[in-house]
Amino acid sequence: MSSTPHKRSTHGHHSRCLKEVNPALRKDLEGRICPQALPIERFVQAVYGISAEDVDRITNHGIVLPAEPLEQYSKIAEKKRHERSMYKPFQQMFEHCLRSTCDLFKVDFGQLLKFYEAKGDRVLHGVGDSQRKPDGMVGHANAFSEERIAWRLLHHYFEFKKNYLKHEALPSLPEEADEQGTSSEHALPEPAITQTTAPRTSSTRSLRKTTEAQRTTRQTRSSGSRTAGKGSKAVASGQSGKDKVTSKVTRTSSGGTKRGAPNDHYSNSRNRSSDTGSQDTTMSHSKRRRIEDVVLQELQAAQYALECMDADTSRYYVTSVCVDGFMIWLMYHNRDRVYRSMMFNFKQSPELLALIAFAMTRCTPVQAGFDPHLQFPVADRDGAITYTNDVAYPRKLNGARFVLPKSKDQSEVTFVVEGSSLIYSYMGLIGRGTMVYPVKKLVDNTCWTSPGRTLEPVFLEHLKKKLPHMAEHFPVVEAWREFEQGQPFLDMLDEKIREKILEDSRRLIYQVTLRLQPLWELDSVEEFESCYIDIVEMHFHAHDDAHVLHRDISENNAMSRRRASDRKALGYLNDWDLACFVGPLGVSESSTKQHRTGTGPFMAIDLQQPDGEGKSPIRDHRYCHDLESLFWLLVWAVLHFDLTAKRRGGCLVKAWEGDWRTAAESKWAFLSEPETQRQTLKLALKPYAAIVKRWILPLADMFHDARHDCKKSRDAEGFKIFDHEMYAKEITFEKFMQTIGVKPRQWVLEKK
Repeated sequence: MSSTPHKRSTHGHHSRCLKEVNPALRKDLEGRICPQALPIERFVQAVYGISAEDVDRITNHGIVLPAEPLEQYSKIAEKKRHERSMYKPFQQMFEHCLRSTCDLFKVDFGQLLKFYEAKGDRVLHGVGDSQRKPDGMVGHANAFSEERIAWRLLHHYFEFKKNYLKHEALPSLPEEADEQGTSSEHALPEPAITQTTAPRTSSTRSLRKTTEAQRTTRQTRSSGSRTAGKGSKAVASGQSGKDKVTSKVTRTSSGGTKRGAPNDHYSNSRNRSSDTGSQDTTMSHSKRRRIEDVVLQELQAAQYALECMDADTSRYYVTSVCVDGFMIWLMYHNRDRVYRSMMFNFKQSPELLALIAFAMTRCTPVQAGFDPHLQFPVADRDGAITYTNDVAYPRKLNGARFVLPKSKDQSEVTFVVEGSSLIYSYMGLIGRGTMVYPVKKLVDNTCWTSPGRTLEPVFLEHLKKKLPHMAEHFPVVEAWREFEQGQPFLDMLDEKIREKILEDSRRLIYQVTLRLQPLWELDSVEEFESCYIDIVEMHFHAHDDAHVLHRDISENNAMSRRRASDRKALGYLNDWDLACFVGPLGVSESSTKQHRTGTGPFMAIDLQQPDGEGKSPIRDHRYCHDLESLFWLLVWAVLHFDLTAKRRGGCLVKAWEGDWRTAAESKWAFLSEPETQRQTLKLALKPYAAIVKRWILPLADMFHDARHDCKKSRDAEGFKIFDHEMYAKEITFEKFMQTIGVKPRQWVLEKK
């Protein structure tokens, strides 16, 4: 079972300041950029649904760029003028190619999506108060007014640069090279640098040879709507909603174009070489600098992908276009990795620009990456309402609905969204991508879970079976579905790369549960105390009696809900998707040594601080770590949970939200330095004064003393070490409860 990597990714940053986001994005993308570039023709077939026959017609149509904007663009690209000057003439050439293609297919140009050049000054606001200015955007014509433009309405975007690939040709591997480059642990792979040349005879006949035989099939498993007294689970095979929408796409198995050497190789080493022996491939500083510039261009494209994926309408992937002078390549970002097409020169190959223009402006929202299961209301001329996922604008969340398709023994299930904003957004690019939507009396949680991980509905079913007397403290699952992630490029990739992608591929889980409330919406400190004890106790019994460890204690997972019969507030521990089964020694049975789980501000010190060599700790996640997380949650709550205003205040301990080393050092300072502890707790909200005195201060002493005592052990060579086994024995549920003066309850089935 893999876990959240021990690194500070974009998901860990609430701020979208570029100074913080760019290093985090680099970490997100480490090892996640597919090392094989894809032919443009096959890229648009796989993603946008263009048939091989239509690709053939477009690439042999003899399109010529308009002279005036071409001349203007050429002068700008060659001279030291600002890149913004490129946008308008590029748009004119883009639309010229598109109109020519529309004439070829007798398609109404006015019915297509529009390319909008933003003149470099149109600001789009995103999560975390981000402000970004994409160079070019594709979307519905009505989406680009000042008051309407938003990330959720963008189908695709363009990122421009100039002159990075201009002078000396960058070195490329010879065609006969057969070794794939590997992604560096600390750097992004080089961009696709092999140029493709324009064909004058068809090079796409082989693209029509295979279709359905190599289409990726998805399996759908579902636990349908709850029935009286019992839940049900079914297994079904078949295509997901997305597959159904794009089932007419012609997939291909044979490669080959005649557009030059295949650019399937990447290397991050300073010197790149081949087996030819005669070719000097050592890169000069200037060449390396230009490669780094292009990587930075792709990093900026990833910033925009991050905004699109975190926007308030569910998205599977997003595609974009990078333009460097006359060089163009496509990018595809999903929750797993990034794919890139080969580069081409659109001055030499205007038909490929036409192909991209036609594919991007004619594709459906689903082909642009939007969630196929999210449908929007559309009224006909008579006012009758139907729902469809084929809505490019306005895509308003309130009133839309999620439709989970029929499975083997469960009927189709529909949930209507209530509200215009998300309850929770992942705020990351690569990873789980959790989004929580308010649906009628419920919430719909979408999450891309790691391969091999036990699904949350399975954990919840197990917990309720083992702990029936605590069942009302666990989330109630109304319905859930599982979908395998679509892999549109598999048949284009080398076998080793294909195997790696399938091995790492995430699964998409839709889970609809009863709506819970955050702890800061409780009515009193007394209710907060009661719910907090509920959570501590249910967490203990889940571990000791059901052998399940939660591993992600946070303010978003510690929740409450009022019992219908008497309106008593009950504590809930939500989001068990990072949980694991534990063995008799309390060690996770499927833990990996390279991964840690948790949410930064609430993680145990041991899981955050690096070892003596500055590396990520090789350590199992244990019960004592979760218990420490519950302590940090308590400290966080008295600082931030305003019960009077029923809101969560702004962060008062910024270091806890910083990089993990800094967070660990700050937490240890809180435990070990009296003045740091005093100054921090002076910020606590006044209603919590008694909790600070009765609970937090004694618990802080308990954790400090345990850590201090565990540092006295010595290894075989006589050097002092931290004794993790001793710490696990010191930090126990019984000692925790004794320290706060609360007697553990004897849980029995309560009458409701």
